[in-house]
Amino acid sequence: MTLSHSSRMARTLRGFTLASALIALPAFAAGSAPRVFPQPEEAAAALVASLKAADGKAVLAVLGSSAREWVFSGDRPTDVKLWQLFVDAYDAQHTVVEVADGRAVLIVGPGRYPFSFPILRVAGGWRFDAEQGKEELINRRVGMNELSTIEVLKEVVAAQREYALMDRNGNGSPEYAARFTSTAGKRDGLYWDTAAGEAPSPLGPLVAEAQAAGYSKHSSGKPFHGYMFKMLDGQGPDAVGGAQTYTVDGKVGGFAVLAYPAKYGLSGVKSFIVNQVGVILEKDLGAKTASIAEKTTLFNPDKSWAPVAKR
Repeated sequence: MTLSHSSRMARTLRGFTLASALIALPAFAAGSAPRVFPQPEEAAAALVASLKAADGKAVLAVLGSSAREWVFSGDRPTDVKLWQLFVDAYDAQHTVVEVADGRAVLIVGPGRYPFSFPILRVAGGWRFDAEQGKEELINRRVGMNELSTIEVLKEVVAAQREYALMDRNGNGSPEYAARFTSTAGKRDGLYWDTAAGEAPSPLGPLVAEAQAAGYSKHSSGKPFHGYMFKMLDGQGPDAVGGAQTYTVDGKVGGFAVLAYPAKYGLSGVKSFIVNQVGVILEKDLGAKTASIAEKTTLFNPDKSWAPVAKR
């Protein structure tokens, strides 16, 4: 899950959301309109100032309270990182460009990335149009989260293969992990705590990177890059090799992982699935994604699942 600094910055800025500033805010009065400013530059400066101050209430005062309904991604660490990168890019370089039809666009960073929400000329001045930028912002965030999730699944497959090579039972047969995090005092998962000087667990580098980004080491049940990750128990008749339970007589002979958006349509759209073969498949499970995912216990992709497309 390694990207160059420049490409990571580009993807991150394209996926910027304001959700981090809006966590646990008191309710706004229904229908609070975006604040109107004398000049578009003042609107942009007010938004950035509210972000720097981590003042979510001020952010909604600038954008309008209706933005609160859809800016949450459900993944605070990622949102916090994106927020800071946006502010850093603004500080490095920014300009407001007036375009046709009484609109202006905030451009930030050396790469000149346009902010999703246009600034509109209205009676008395200028204000952000958060609603007009809604679809674009969500699409950017979804795209970034889906790319990250594909990379995470690649890391999990690599970690499982490393785990299998350890031959913990000394029987010469590859055995996979049935869980992401090991049971306390055991090494039955892809991650376990290690002492100084010890080799990291197979998933150790990914966990370390996640912790550096603000995720908890023990964050089971919480989204990672906007997605939930679930180990499956076996595979069904549509899978290569037919139906089978992965764990037999205490030995884990296969694995599969399902990744699905924590908030369908907001943090992601596609769901992803992979098993020990290593081919990642994708499918849009629709509005009932969470319900379908919760009931899914087997790797059993039919023809409606397709290999991930290049992004």
